[in-house]
Amino acid sequence: DNFKIQILPYVQRLHTCRTKQQFEAYGKLVLRYLKGKSESYAAKVEIFITGVFSSWFLTCSGVVGVLPNNNPIEVYHRILHTRIPKKASHEYFMEKSVPDVFCLDVHERLGISRALEFRPVAILMRAAEFLQDGKKNYCLVGGEDIVNVYVNTHSNLGSRVTKERIRDYEVSLGGNSSTKSLKRFEEKGFGLHKVRLCMDIREHDLRIGDRCDCKRFWHCLCCPHYYVAAHAVGMLDVFKELGASHEENAKRGPKATGN
Repeated sequence: DNFKIQILPYVQRLHTCRTKQQFEAYGKLVLRYLKGKSESYAAKVEIFITGVFSSWFLTCSGVVGVLPNNNPIEVYHRILHTRIPKKASHEYFMEKSVPDVFCLDVHERLGISRALEFRPVAILMRAAEFLQDGKKNYCLVGGEDIVNVYVNTHSNLGSRVTKERIRDYEVSLGGNSSTKSLKRFEEKGFGLHKVRLCMDIREHDLRIGDRCDCKRFWHCLCCPHYYVAAHAVGMLDVFKELGASHEENAKRGPKATGN
């Protein structure tokens, strides 16, 4: 119980740090705060903030989809377990199962790398929440080739995204924040998400171009902030897509239920 109350919230926020510089700067503030509470709390966290064990924050690999845990491996193993029979012969394994797995993997990678073609209704609905207040929840910065769109986190929904907030956010990403207050650092460094859109990449390949720095995007290559940004630059109309989805569901009719 003490761990959940005193330590877990800071561990969770450390995990969602956007850059190594932000992780290190925030980690120092967390350690100082915990030492003021209890030396034992600080000792438990310090080993995971400094040294060789510090590369566990979400974006540490620098490659979208490559995470600091074994989730991607487990997903790949699930594909193997479902596609390959338990007692398959060596010939069947090499000639049938492995090519099938490779084809499935390529198909899935192509599918999710074109995020604008993969539009889950639930995520579109969340994106629509951000767009209901017009441009209040996001701000575009950039030129013709690369556009950065700064979008509120869901907890900050309704707070106007200003140039001052963007500046403070970028300072936090660089680990250069001068604030000594843990709460102020959190307000400045974790109140926005940054979506990068590479306008010169026709397919918008997420592995080399487009990306958001939120947890959902790094896990799923798809998030509400990305759709807000795509809507903002005219790649798609979120409300039109939602309308089309509702019409499609209406045509299908209600699901049949059993007795």
